[in-house]
Amino acid sequence: SFFHWGISAWSLYALSSLAMAYHFHVRKKSGLSLSLIVEAVTGSKAHGPVGRLVDLVFLLTMFGALTVSLVLTASTLTRGLSALTGMPDTFVTQLSVIGVVAVVFSLSSYIGIASGMQRLSKMVCIGALVFAAVVLVVGPTQFIINNTANSIGLMMQNYVHMSLFTDPQGDGAFTRNWTVFYWLWWVSYAPGVAMFVTRVSKGRKMKEVVAAMLMGGSFGCWFFFGTLESYSMHQFITGAIDVPRILTEQGGETAVEMLLNALPFGQIFLGVYLFIMAVFCASHMDAAAYAVAATSTRNMQEGQD
Repeated sequence: SFFHWGISAWSLYALSSLAMAYHFHVRKKSGLSLSLIVEAVTGSKAHGPVGRLVDLVFLLTMFGALTVSLVLTASTLTRGLSALTGMPDTFVTQLSVIGVVAVVFSLSSYIGIASGMQRLSKMVCIGALVFAAVVLVVGPTQFIINNTANSIGLMMQNYVHMSLFTDPQGDGAFTRNWTVFYWLWWVSYAPGVAMFVTRVSKGRKMKEVVAAMLMGGSFGCWFFFGTLESYSMHQFITGAIDVPRILTEQGGETAVEMLLNALPFGQIFLGVYLFIMAVFCASHMDAAAYAVAATSTRNMQEGQD
């Protein structure tokens, strides 16, 4: 997770955000569609066939990535709600959860960027970091700190090898299922994230935007994943929960439920975790909806939602 959610991944977002922010704020060009960036680089008309094709490919890619995220989140939410409240984990329940999330993101989108989307995003980030910090305190603190620091060191030591690893002597399953999957997933969201970052970064220096994304994004992910994954590893090492077997036989949703319930006041932790996931999904859809709207809107000006 440190590698797949680290500097390489966030650099994709930083690079695309830098190009779009410079185009929109420094050069004072109207519009936030990806085709306008292509026009600035190649000279091709954004309203011509090439520009329309670029925007169409982006929209289809965004819808595909959003579908994957939404399905994975909905299944985890319904499984957790089933364990928390006893309600059945059915397809209807998943549709209901998606409907509630859709209402939240619709209200946020209607309110606007500053009052809705930006506050929702801040709530998710702060909530996730506080949640991980509490797990760090009530869990095996020393093991979590040691294992996280050791994992970051191993990742940095093998960074180049991991970046170029293609598994030539094997079947390449790990590379396909992890590195390639995550890289494509991040790339698919890059233009949408760039549009969001561009709108909220007005007045900031370019180096501040890049530093915030590379350092803030990477360290935030490392802290969150380091804490929760180290806690999971400790549960497996001590024999409390056979995490690999549960993942294989029952899936990740059940593993998450059992791990959180093993904490002191586990039901509270599970409820807070599900709430953060729901808000995150709403924020995620909010940003995606804005990216789609920005791509479909011609001549968007600064301050226009």
